[in-house]
Amino acid sequence: MVFLSYLPEAGQYSCFFLYLRQVVGFSLSQVSVFIAILCVSSVIAQTLILTVLMKLFGHKYTIIIGLILQAIQLFIYGVWTSKWLMWTAGIFASFSSIIYPAISALVSKNSDAEQQGVVLGILTGMRGLCNGLGPALFGLFFYLSNVHLDQDESVSVAGAVNTHTNITHSNSGLFKGLPFLFGVIPVLLALIVALCIKEKGPLLKRHSHDSIQLT
Repeated sequence: MVFLSYLPEAGQYSCFFLYLRQVVGFSLSQVSVFIAILCVSSVIAQTLILTVLMKLFGHKYTIIIGLILQAIQLFIYGVWTSKWLMWTAGIFASFSSIIYPAISALVSKNSDAEQQGVVLGILTGMRGLCNGLGPALFGLFFYLSNVHLDQDESVSVAGAVNTHTNITHSNSGLFKGLPFLFGVIPVLLALIVALCIKEKGPLLKRHSHDSIQLT
């Protein structure tokens, strides 16, 4: 579930702000404000909102809520380029950041003390794998939708070389937000997995020969 939910998130944030700048048409100041709002909202979501949701609904349904929000915001970015919808989806994206903390809390709750390090290590490894695969897959789907990242070099007055990244795209091809639509698929699969979670009971089981196996 961590792999399925974090794969599109890692890919999204690797090119997200360039997408807003070059495809949607955000100005530099708008992108800066967007990043600031996204960061502040994420902090609020992972502290206050996460605590309230886990007390009201429990770990399982908190994860489900986060996955639903993630799927919604990816779908919006994949289909529309209206600026006000980008701002709305950005709030959904920040609130969906509760997924990984909620999963970690569920694992800590349902694992024995000596097993928590093993499970959390697996989760961290999955996130590391997604950090490599996510941007690669998003780059592939941007290429398929005729949205390309080009590196242009310009020389400043002081003589230093500055590298600027621009996105060029044509009117032909598929949705400009095709990678975000692709990201909805693993999130929906993660949602199915989340519905099958047992909130009580060990996530790991130990066999008689002291080996540890995921259940």
